[in-house]
Amino acid sequence: MFTTRNSIIALMLLCAVIGFNTEAFEKDVKAIKTDTVPVMDGRLDDPCWKKAVPVKNFTISNTDKLSELGTTAYVLYDNNNLYIGVLCPEKDISSIKTIPGIERDSGNVYRGDHVEIMIDPENGKNDYYHIGISADGIVADRACTQGGFVGDNKWDGEIRAASYIGDKYWSCELVLPFYTLGINPKVGSKWAINICRDKVSQRELSSIAQEGALNVAENFPELSGMNADFSSYFFNIATPKITTGPNSKGTLNIDFAAGITNNTGKDREIIFECDLISPSQKISVHKKTDTVKNGETKNLSLNQIESSEQGDYKCILRVSDPVTKKTYHYVKQIFPVSYTPITVNMLEPWYRDAIFETQKIKDVVFTVGIQDDSGSAVLTAAISKAGEKTAILSKEIKNAKKVSRFEFPVSELPYGKLEIFTALKDKSGKVLAEIRYPLRKLPFKKGEVWLGKDMRWYIEGKAFFLQGAWNNPDDFVSDYAVFTSERPDSKYIPISLAILIKHKCGRLRHEHLAEEERKILTDCIRELRDKPELFAYMTSDEPEVKGVNANALGEVYKMIAEEDPYHPVIINNDTVQGVRNYALCADINGIHPYPIILKDKQHNDMSKVITFVESMKEIFEKRTHKQTIAYLHQGFNYGDWARNNNRIPNYQEIRNQNLLALICGATGIIQYNRTFEHYPELYIGIPAFTKELKYIGDIILAPDSKFSVNSSSKTAKSMVKELNGSQYVFVCNAQMEPSDIEISIPGIGRQSLNVISEGRSVKLSKDAFKDHFGPFEVHIYTTGDTPKLQTVKDICGEIDKANAARRKPGNLAFQMLENDGVKITVSSSGNPQASRLPSCGLWHVVDGVINTKDKRLGWYDNTPGEFPDWIEVQLPKAENINRVVVYPFNKSLKDYSVQAFVDGAWKDIDKVKNKNDDAIENKFSAIKTDRIRLWITAANGKNSEICEIEIFSPTGK
Repeated sequence: MFTTRNSIIALMLLCAVIGFNTEAFEKDVKAIKTDTVPVMDGRLDDPCWKKAVPVKNFTISNTDKLSELGTTAYVLYDNNNLYIGVLCPEKDISSIKTIPGIERDSGNVYRGDHVEIMIDPENGKNDYYHIGISADGIVADRACTQGGFVGDNKWDGEIRAASYIGDKYWSCELVLPFYTLGINPKVGSKWAINICRDKVSQRELSSIAQEGALNVAENFPELSGMNADFSSYFFNIATPKITTGPNSKGTLNIDFAAGITNNTGKDREIIFECDLISPSQKISVHKKTDTVKNGETKNLSLNQIESSEQGDYKCILRVSDPVTKKTYHYVKQIFPVSYTPITVNMLEPWYRDAIFETQKIKDVVFTVGIQDDSGSAVLTAAISKAGEKTAILSKEIKNAKKVSRFEFPVSELPYGKLEIFTALKDKSGKVLAEIRYPLRKLPFKKGEVWLGKDMRWYIEGKAFFLQGAWNNPDDFVSDYAVFTSERPDSKYIPISLAILIKHKCGRLRHEHLAEEERKILTDCIRELRDKPELFAYMTSDEPEVKGVNANALGEVYKMIAEEDPYHPVIINNDTVQGVRNYALCADINGIHPYPIILKDKQHNDMSKVITFVESMKEIFEKRTHKQTIAYLHQGFNYGDWARNNNRIPNYQEIRNQNLLALICGATGIIQYNRTFEHYPELYIGIPAFTKELKYIGDIILAPDSKFSVNSSSKTAKSMVKELNGSQYVFVCNAQMEPSDIEISIPGIGRQSLNVISEGRSVKLSKDAFKDHFGPFEVHIYTTGDTPKLQTVKDICGEIDKANAARRKPGNLAFQMLENDGVKITVSSSGNPQASRLPSCGLWHVVDGVINTKDKRLGWYDNTPGEFPDWIEVQLPKAENINRVVVYPFNKSLKDYSVQAFVDGAWKDIDKVKNKNDDAIENKFSAIKTDRIRLWITAANGKNSEICEIEIFSPTGK
């Protein structure tokens, strides 16, 4: 057997041959600055690697066991790059698995032996870059967020890597230029890093993170010693804006503009460079030199770039120094280039090119744009039945201008599919260009849903505030307009088609839908479209994370709109880039830029909500196809999904982030709540907030007020609405610091304003007042009466009382939050809630919540039919104990011993035989110990499953 000791000896011999320093060993990672650059050949034989500190503590995934493979990593840096080398010893190099013919970013990188690098320059435990390198040197990379919970595979860094297969090892080298890592003023000398190795034939996955974790940012070790001057990299490139048009050569001119922000601390002369790669892979390079002052965002344009191709262009953008040629910032994006000499811009109808009865549209109104501005062109427009040449209505404009307006009465159009046909002719009647544009006139359908010009949704002509819930029946509150994706008695149900497509036809990885997929989708829509409870179709959750092809998902959208124009489509994106990539795939976007909710902070930063909502509004500002924003909040604890130092959002955080999203431009809310029974923040807070949202929804649908708000805080966000003659003023202190903010509302003309859901009022003096705000706290003021709702203070008090009641008097094993002092270890764990670490969620075994029917949070072993199983509870200190109460899930425990750790060994203190109960009480003579273990030898079923364990002392204290 190849033991750990033998493995280390073999590694030391190997390292000695190559020339590495084998003496140092550190748990965290130390980066060493180098004056010489390693050659990227994968060999690790450059002299600079000898100075690096070896990192050897690779732990097998989901365990605390050190790997026996002897993997060692090294980290170097200079003023420009980060260098990482990984040495992977092998007893038999023939066991190294490679996948021939794979390309960069292929998922096949992870099918063979490979190394994974995760880099978090900000050490923020949330956003990082994930790079995989195969044993034959192929790279896959992505940008991760939400602590590793989601990632964007479309991110491409300018990364160089190489692998080398030697006699008794394989190794790889990686260079990460700082300019490709989005370096910003938050980046300092301490980063975070994770390095992983997957040995496929041995089925061993290991990493240097806690418990061998992979994509769990909270568990990443610290990368110290990054003592470089990063300030020259503090640039940012905003998403470019592209316009196209013809030129005299008969090709296209592309005008390209992007905002460049300089936060480097000094004015800088830069080169703004754009490499365009056409659909046929032709490369053209375009540059512009300019000066950007410190703190300035300057819009730099590259005009009249000539091209003869239309389609998706790859675009590489760089900011660099004109003298040294050093690159400061780099991004890679894809954008479409298209042009037609004649265009139709539909004004009415404004949604899906369809006329709904309850819209009460009088005329079809559209403009036609042409490139010929000589004034000699003749423009005709007609409406006919789809596929027919005979016009129902038509008009002609002689001497047409660049933009011409047409209007046709709706009353003269038949129901059904129609077409707008426009043709551009010269004076002789020769057709220069023509275009057909789809149009529908729809008969009334009960429950018809459409989007208004005001970006509000309407059902049968009545404005509807989207108050929804994601896939959880418990979110439904009787008598309120809530839609869910499961509960059959709710008013409106978004029905998921993505699940059906995923399980029967794959995961939409290809560019186009297969015929089988089209048939399944068509049958599904036709089955659902006439259900009276249907509100919308939900097609994809986080498509950017799951690798869903945007074109294929766009085809799904078009098929739904064709088969059922009466109901919209919902998707959920968790990145701004995802919103851009899937802009044509839905009508409603349940965005979820979840703020990081940390256990050691009373309030957490909600600025991601602002950035995401405002960015999405900007994306769709000039697009003809719109998506409205339904903010999808985080109603769960990331700690239950393997993140450290996380907790459930408190009620103020849940309320504030939702209201902030509405202030910034969201027009609906979709709640995402899990494990209700464990969190009174949810089972008490969510119904209360749902009732407040019902009241607030009518206000959000109301028009903007004539009054405006001025505040003494530069960071404050505000919104003013008017409903039934009353004014409603929403104000958020959009910063982490508490603040006393002075708010003025010129002309408001009232002596006091009531504060909704707070049971108080504020007095005005000369149209102004001052109020106190906590971090990201939202207050809603009104000139009218306040509704009969629980106050925020009372709701929080009720939640605090429920949490306090979880602690039974004398229960020594209780902890309010994870890692509050009690430690749980088990023989194995198969918790399906733990998507990455099976051990996460175990702390709920001592959280005071007893629900033996629902095993989503608790423990059950991962060795069905195999015994013994065991679970150990370690207290903060030794206590006198005489009673243990166990609550199995589904009466699972049959035979077990209660054991105490005494004098360095486990001792049986009680035995149980043939039990089949929801609760089992174990009494025994008092014994002093800090550890209790259940040694399970039989279960009523295949698995040991436990909801709660309580431990008591004889004194009950």
